[in-house]
Amino acid sequence: MDTNNNVTEKRDEIIAQTEIQSDTSTIMIPIERCTKSHRECIVCGLRGGSLKVLPKDQRTFVFVKRRILIPAGSRCCADHLYNRHLNFDSMNQIHADQMEVFVCYANRLQEILNDFRLICVNQRTFDFDNPYSLNDEDYYNITGLHKEQFDKVVNSVNSMRNSNNRSVRVAVAIFCAKMRLGVSNDVLATMFHIHDKRAVSRIIHQVTNALINDFAPAHIGFGHISRHSVLKHHQTAIANVFFTDDSEQVVIVMDGTYLFLQKSMHHELQRRTYSIHKHRHLIKPMIVTITNGYILSVLGPFFSDYKNNDANIIRHCLLNNEQGILKWLKDDDIMILDRGFRNAVPTMEMLGFRTAMPSFLNGKSQLITEEANQSRLVTANRWVIES
Repeated sequence: MDTNNNVTEKRDEIIAQTEIQSDTSTIMIPIERCTKSHRECIVCGLRGGSLKVLPKDQRTFVFVKRRILIPAGSRCCADHLYNRHLNFDSMNQIHADQMEVFVCYANRLQEILNDFRLICVNQRTFDFDNPYSLNDEDYYNITGLHKEQFDKVVNSVNSMRNSNNRSVRVAVAIFCAKMRLGVSNDVLATMFHIHDKRAVSRIIHQVTNALINDFAPAHIGFGHISRHSVLKHHQTAIANVFFTDDSEQVVIVMDGTYLFLQKSMHHELQRRTYSIHKHRHLIKPMIVTITNGYILSVLGPFFSDYKNNDANIIRHCLLNNEQGILKWLKDDDIMILDRGFRNAVPTMEMLGFRTAMPSFLNGKSQLITEEANQSRLVTANRWVIES
């Protein structure tokens, strides 16, 4: 507090002097500045080590953002820079040590105004090329991912390369913003300074392919996790107690879900994506989870016409060994299902799997005690895929 009071008093004193001494050829301005030392970092104060001279444009940018003058030749640690730019956290750590009078001549004032103009011209709304220019909340608001999650996705798309009009980080940010915000490609082009919406469309297509080839196989599908890991980390105790006979049996939960679509102009596609049950256009992915809710795989998606009910979809997946499902599953593994899979049960049992689903009344007024309890056990394990 004493330091702040001293700085305030010094500022008032200098302002008073400025009113007297300023004339048409020079301007005396009271400015807060940081240390002039060339041997220590202006951000963290570290002496020695790998110190880099802070570029002029960054010194000007700090003055614009923080109202702190950084003397020419000031240095900072290399860790505080990204592509010769101060990162977000480091800029906020810079603090003023003292107040001094800055004498500005006419030619110097013109140079300062030019520097400000260049900053305004080059400043971007979103600078995803600098991973520290936005804070974690900004990342989440724009992309739906936290900064650490976003960096992980960027590092996983190894098949993508930087191009003339966008970097890999910007491309992934455009894709995530499209998924998160649902805005048009015209809006995305304006937000990310892309020259036209067709370029945005190409970028989204490129990122989609890269995620399918690089990211998805490592995080979803039967090949991304072993049975041992599932049994050790994801299979619940209640499933082991009530459904398995030995420690090597895996219990999975299956159910179809919906992804709603706009009505297509293509007649056949329009008919095949219309669901009589939901009275909407949609496609149906088949979700396969472990009993703790961990998503093991997503099969499909499939059309939603009368040919593709849950039973037909899972029968197709099993008989065609979709995603190598038969290689991953073993004999006597348990599939927890709802009643919509009843017509696929013979196929599952023929392939050596066991099934568990709620019982049917079959004309009775109510279930017997054993059937009711069995149905409750199924429901107690199926809720993870419904929640």
